Amino acid sequence: MKKDSRLVYAALGMIRHPSKALNALKCAMFRSYKRTQLSYLPYVLDIEPTTYCNFKCQMCHVSDPDFKHQHMSFDLFKKIIDENPQLIKIKLQGMGEPLLCPDFFKMAEYARKKGVLVQTTTNGSMLIEENIQKLIHAKLTSIGVSLDGASAETFEGIRGGSNFNKVVAGVGELAKALKQAGSKTVLRAWTVVQKKNIHEAEQIVGLAAQLGFDAIVFQTHLSNWGKQAWSDKMDGITAENSTLNRQGLVEIGKKKGINVSFYQGDVYSKQKPCIWPWHTAYVSADGFLVPCCILGDSSVKNFGNLNQQSIAVFWNSLEYSEFRAIHNSMRIPDYCMNCYR
Repeated sequence: MKKDSRLVYAALGMIRHPSKALNALKCAMFRSYKRTQLSYLPYVLDIEPTTYCNFKCQMCHVSDPDFKHQHMSFDLFKKIIDENPQLIKIKLQGMGEPLLCPDFFKMAEYARKKGVLVQTTTNGSMLIEENIQKLIHAKLTSIGVSLDGASAETFEGIRGGSNFNKVVAGVGELAKALKQAGSKTVLRAWTVVQKKNIHEAEQIVGLAAQLGFDAIVFQTHLSNWGKQAWSDKMDGITAENSTLNRQGLVEIGKKKGINVSFYQGDVYSKQKPCIWPWHTAYVSADGFLVPCCILGDSSVKNFGNLNQQSIAVFWNSLEYSEFRAIHNSMRIPDYCMNCYR
């Protein structure tokens, strides 16, 4: 199985770019979840290239009819990268389908030339030959592809407007092309576990292995996007994850040569508080600095707009410091409560 080489890339990047190494060192030495003022800047960012999407997934708030759709301008993207030489990695993906952004590959190349690792996640609908070759040339550390079913009925029932056979064919071609090119990019399937697909979990692992994925991640926690209206929707979508045979799925993965893991990084408690406010943030397509991708909507909460100011201005602002303080004291705001047990 292909090993994830992100740590190697990160180490080399820090050697070549002292500002990254210095910021990472400060973070390692001084990061304390009791501090509200930080001596370092975020070393990773989620940057949303677009909010346009050609799917209407049942668990995603982009499907709301009043959701704002736009692309991030390349000038704004350049500004963010140029103003943050400490960045080690970005996830070039947000609420929309990243390959719909006309500047996606231009953005990836610009970040990489600045010594920033780039990863993304796609819905798999646009894996045509031209885009596959561009993805190989982009040298991303990882590409995630949403795989929410092992059958057309299940997949298309969750991901409205999708074409299961087209996605499967595209993923197969991408995996083959990455292998032929000797690419180090990790190809990862991502499955959001729901009532509609939990019964196909074993078959999804088998399909992912068959298609040539290096790994598959099962996400077992669904976000309500910080919106009360979505809490009710999620009640009808969320599966009872105790029925998920995790060890069995891992064993199936071993037999088929694919790594199986489970993502619960966004389920917090007093013993395991949210760490986002201390090391990273999310930048929306319209330039707002949002606490995290689990909210993914600047209208729910933001700390300011990067078209006007830099992250450095907002990172230790009174508002951001107070946001850290309320997490320290477990006075969790309503829009964050979905992530807490």
